[in-house]
Amino acid sequence: MAPSSSSSSSANGGAKKNGLISSYFAPKGAPPDASASSSKSVASALQKKRPPSPSPPPAPARSKLPKTSVEGKDGDGSGVSRMDRWKLGSAAATAPRPSAARRPVARAEPEAIDVDIESGGDDDDDAGSVSPMSGVEEEIPAASRFERFAATPAPTRSSSKGKEVDKDVANNDSTMLAMLKRNRKGQLIAPDGTPYTPLETQYLELRRQHPGVVLCVEVGYKFKFYGDDAHIASRELNIACFKDKHLWSAIIPTHRLHYHVKRLLAAGHKVGVIRQTETRALKAASANASKPFARDLTELYTASTWVDSLDTGTGAQGDPEETIGNPSATRSLVSIVERREGASGPDERVSIGLIAIQVSTGIVTYDQFTDGNMRPDLETRLAHLQPAEIIAPPSESLSKQTDKLIKYIAGQTSSGSAGNGIDRVRLERIDASPSFNEALSAVGDFYAKQGMEKEEAKTMGNLTEKPMDPEKILSVVVHLPQLALVALAGAIKHLETFGLASIFRLATNFASFGSRNEILLSGNTLSNLEIFRNNTDGREKGSLLWLLASGCKTSLGRRLLKRWLGRPLTNIEALSQRSEAVGVLAEGTTGKSDSQTLHLVAKIPSMLQNLPDLERGLARLSYDRATPTELATIFLSLNRLTHEYGADDVPEEMRSKVLQDAFASLPKGRQLVEETLSAISISEARKNDKRNLFTDPDRYPAVQDAKDLIAVVDSELDEHLSELRKFLRNPRLKYATVAQEEYLIEVRTTLAKEMPESWQRINSTKAYVRYRTPTIVDLMKKRNQLQETLDKEADRAFALFTSELCEKHYSLLRSMIVGLATLDALASLATVATLPGYSRPAFVEGGDCLELEGFRHPMTETLQDDYVPNDITLGEDSSDGARGVLLTGSNMGGKSSTVRAIALIVVMAQLGSFVPATSAKLSLRDAVLTRMGASDELAKGRSTFMVEVQETCDIMAVATRRSLVILDELGRGTSTHDGTAIAEAVLVHLLSREPERQPTLFFVTHFANLGKWTFDQGGELALRGMHMAYLENHAEGEEGFSATEEDGDEITFLYKLKSGLARKSFGIHCARLAGLPKALTVKASEMADDMEAGVKEKRNKGEKRRLVRVWKRLMEGESIEEGEVDRVLKREE
Repeated sequence: MAPSSSSSSSANGGAKKNGLISSYFAPKGAPPDASASSSKSVASALQKKRPPSPSPPPAPARSKLPKTSVEGKDGDGSGVSRMDRWKLGSAAATAPRPSAARRPVARAEPEAIDVDIESGGDDDDDAGSVSPMSGVEEEIPAASRFERFAATPAPTRSSSKGKEVDKDVANNDSTMLAMLKRNRKGQLIAPDGTPYTPLETQYLELRRQHPGVVLCVEVGYKFKFYGDDAHIASRELNIACFKDKHLWSAIIPTHRLHYHVKRLLAAGHKVGVIRQTETRALKAASANASKPFARDLTELYTASTWVDSLDTGTGAQGDPEETIGNPSATRSLVSIVERREGASGPDERVSIGLIAIQVSTGIVTYDQFTDGNMRPDLETRLAHLQPAEIIAPPSESLSKQTDKLIKYIAGQTSSGSAGNGIDRVRLERIDASPSFNEALSAVGDFYAKQGMEKEEAKTMGNLTEKPMDPEKILSVVVHLPQLALVALAGAIKHLETFGLASIFRLATNFASFGSRNEILLSGNTLSNLEIFRNNTDGREKGSLLWLLASGCKTSLGRRLLKRWLGRPLTNIEALSQRSEAVGVLAEGTTGKSDSQTLHLVAKIPSMLQNLPDLERGLARLSYDRATPTELATIFLSLNRLTHEYGADDVPEEMRSKVLQDAFASLPKGRQLVEETLSAISISEARKNDKRNLFTDPDRYPAVQDAKDLIAVVDSELDEHLSELRKFLRNPRLKYATVAQEEYLIEVRTTLAKEMPESWQRINSTKAYVRYRTPTIVDLMKKRNQLQETLDKEADRAFALFTSELCEKHYSLLRSMIVGLATLDALASLATVATLPGYSRPAFVEGGDCLELEGFRHPMTETLQDDYVPNDITLGEDSSDGARGVLLTGSNMGGKSSTVRAIALIVVMAQLGSFVPATSAKLSLRDAVLTRMGASDELAKGRSTFMVEVQETCDIMAVATRRSLVILDELGRGTSTHDGTAIAEAVLVHLLSREPERQPTLFFVTHFANLGKWTFDQGGELALRGMHMAYLENHAEGEEGFSATEEDGDEITFLYKLKSGLARKSFGIHCARLAGLPKALTVKASEMADDMEAGVKEKRNKGEKRRLVRVWKRLMEGESIEEGEVDRVLKREE
C-alpha cells in the first residue's frame, strides 16, 4: 500500500479511506463490507428519545478510607496509602476490600455530582475469580516448580541505620514456597489456607523463572518488590516494607525507578525489571481481557551492564565519587578462565585468560598470561580493569590461589565507590568453562547468527548497507589466545541475557590488554603511589589522577587520560610526540605560540564545555538503548564540534602529529552529522516523539500507514460530531477532554433524561453530564489499537535507523570521539604544565640516567604550600656512578614521600606530562616496581611479613637494568635479626647480580648496619648512602646528640636529601609527638640508652678477641701484609 502524504482525508478520498479502515478491522474471512456498520449514519438512532426511567434507589453510604498515597492508587485498588498500610500492618492488609466491580451509576439529579471514571491503571489485577493457571498446557507440581527458589534461605538482615528488619518473617519466600499446595481449582494455596491472587501467582512464577534476581514488578503506576526482594529493597533503599495480602511488599514510584535501581546495583545486586507487556487497549481486544496483565522480564541489570543513562552534564566536572554514575570509573565486566600448568606450592604455574568488557563505552579487552603462585599478574590486571562484576567458573574448577584472589577482590569495594563500602564488586559463578573447541563453535554460531539477522533485515528492505560480514570479525576473534577465546564464549553467553551481546559485533572494539610500547604498572605500584586513589579514604582526591585530570572537561577525556596514566609509554618516538603536543597546547595557553596555533588552541575550552558523554552515547546507540532525545543530543553536539574547525583551519604540518590528527578527525564527520540531523525533526526528538521523528514520511512506510489509518478514524469522529451537533441542536458542540478522558459529549443536566439509553454515561457535574455514543466507543477502541500499532512501528523504525547508522558509520563516529577525547586529555595535561615549577623532561636513549633538580611530590605540593624541593643524580653519568641509594633517616623525616615523588615523576614523564621539577633528565624505564607499607591480607591467608617477602620476590623476578625499584623498610614485619638478614641479602643480590638485571634502586631502611655496603663506608656495591636532614636543638644549647630526649630536646625535620647515613631514627621523639605519656617516653629513652651501651660493650669485646687472634698469628710466624689487619678486623666485624 502506498503511503499517503497527508494525514487527513479529503472529501473525494473519504470513501476510499472508509473502505481502508473497514477492511483493516474486518473479521478474518468476512466480506469486505462486514464492518460497514461502524460507519453507518446514526441519525435514526439519535432521533429515538430515551423513555423516562423511574427514580433510582439512593446510593449506599460509602465508608471513608484513608487517602491514597502521592505515588498513585495501591495495587489492589483499596485506596489505602503506603504509609497507612505500613502503620496498619497485617490487619490493614487482610481487611475486607471493596468490590472491584463497577457500581451501577444512578442518574444524577440536576444538583448532584457523580464522578465515575474507569481506572486507567492495572489495579484490578487481583480482581475476579478466574483461575490463574488457566491456559497452562501442563501442570507442574509446586515442589518442582519452585524448588530452586525454595532452596534460598530467607534473609535476616539489619538496615544500614540499625533498624532491624523482622527476623521472624512467617511468610518468607523460602518457607512459603516449600509449603505450596493447590486446591481443586488448581489455584496455589497460601499458608493461611486462602488462594493466592492472580497477581501473586504471576509473581511466584516469575520468581521461579529468574532465581537470584531482585525483581521490580510494574503494577499500574508504580513498581513493587515482593517477598525477600521487598526486604532487600527496604534495607538498601530505606523504604517501608509491609504485609500486602499474602506477600511482603515495598513500593517505589515509577519516575524514581532508575534512581533506586542504581542504588541496588551499587550494593552488588542483580536487578530485573518486570513490565506489563500489553496495554489496556490491546488487552481489552484480546482473549486475555479477564486475566491479569501479561508481564515479563524486560530489563536486567548489574553494575557492569548499566547503560540506561547518558551523562548530559559537565561530565568530569560533576562529582567524581558517584558510584554507578561515575563517568570515569572503568566498571568493567571481567570473564576469567584458568588452566593449570603443573607443579604445586611455590613453583605452581597457571595460565589465565580473560575478557574485560566496558559496556558503557563498547571497549573489549583480551589477554592471556602465565602467573605465579600468588597470582601477582592477575591481581595487577584486575587493579587496572577495576571490575564491577567478575564472571568465573565454580570454585572446584579453579586453583585454590586463583579462587582465593577472586573472592578477595569480590569482597572489596569497586573503584566507583570512593571507599564508602557501598559499591561492591559482584561475583557471578557460571558452569564449568567449555573446552577450546566448544568455545570456538559457540563463538562461531553467535557471529553466524548475527550475520543472518542482518541479511534478513537487508532482504526486508530495512537496511541499505551490506550486512555484517561474519568472516571479518571472525578473522579477529579466532586469532585471540585460546583461553581468551574461551573467556569470550562465556562473556557472550552472559551478555546475551542482558541484550548487550552486540558489543562483540565490531572488530574495532577489540584491543589487547598489554603492549610492548607501554609499562604495565603493577597493582602494588598503583596503590603505593596513589595513582588512581589515595590511601587515606580511598577517594580520588589526592591521587595522581585527580591532579592530572583536573582540567578535563569531558568524561571521555578523563577516561582516556586514566588509561594513559595506568600504562606509561616506553617508545621514545611516541612519547616525544605526546610530550610535544602537551608543550604546544601549553604554549598556546600562555600565548607563546604562533597565530594559527593560538587560533586552534583558543577554541578548545569552549568547544569541550558542557558536552554529553559521546562515547557512552555511541555505545547506547549500538545497543539500541538510546532515545530520540539522546540521538538529537549526540548529533547536535557533534554538529557543533564539526563546525568548530574547517579542513583549512588545521595546518598540513604541525609540531605534533598527535595534535594534528586529533584536530583533523573532527571535520571528517560533518557530512554524516548534517545528513543525520536533516533526517529527523529536532523538536520532536526533544519530546521523545518517535511517531513524528522522521522528516521523510516515505522512509518508513509502515509508520505512515498507521498514521493514515488513525486519520481515517479521526475523520469519522469529526463526521459523527457533525451529526451530533444537528441532533443536539448545538452548532458549537465540541468533544471535551476531562481527566484524560477524551471524546466526551457534554450535555446540560436539564437535558440528560432525553439522551438515548445506548449512550454511555462517563461522569457528571452540577452543570453537565458527559456521555459517549456507541459509535464513539467503537471508534475509540479502533483508534487506541491503531495508536499502539503506530507506537510499535515507530519503535521499529527508530531501531532500524540507529542500527543502520551504527552499521555504516560506527568507525567514523568512533574516530571523531577518540580525537575529541585526545584533545581533552592533552589540554588537561597542558593545564598542569603551566603550573609553577613544572618543566618538560628530557629523555636519553639507553643507560640508567636519573637526574632531577628541584623535584617535588606532585600531590603533596598541591595540598601543602611549603614543600621542600630536593635534588638527585644517579646512573653512569653521576659523580660516583651509583645505581642505588640506601636512604636512612628519622621517622617522619620524609623518606617515603621523597622516594614516592621520584617514582611519580618517572610515571608522569613517561605519560607525556610535564613534571614538578626545575629540570629532569631521564632514561626510559621498562617498569616502576614498589614495595611499601605494612599490611596483612587475611582474606588471602598472608601475614604482614609474608606480604613483604612475596612482593619483594615478585620484584626480583622481573626487575631489569631499565627498571626503577623502591623497597621501603623491608624486613620490619619480623624480628630484628631476621629482618636485617633478609634486607641485607636482597640489597646485595639486586646490586651484585649480572649487570643487565641490576635495577636503579632506592632502599629505605632503619637498619644502620646495612650502611657498610655504601661507597662512603668502603662498600663494594654501587650504592650511595643518603639521609633526610634534621636539626637537633638541645635544651641547654649544647651541640651534639643528647643521651635522652625527655629533657626537652627539639628535633626539626628539614626534609632535605643529604649524603651520608643518619645516626639516629628518633623514634622516641615521634612517640612523644604522638602523645605517648611522658613517663613512658622517659623510661623508653633510658632503656634505649642501656641497650645501646650493651651493644657498644659487645662490640668492644669482639674487637679485642679479633686482635688477639691476629696477634697469635704474628707470634706463630705467619706473615701479614700491610693493611691486612684492617681488612681482617672489617671482615670479622
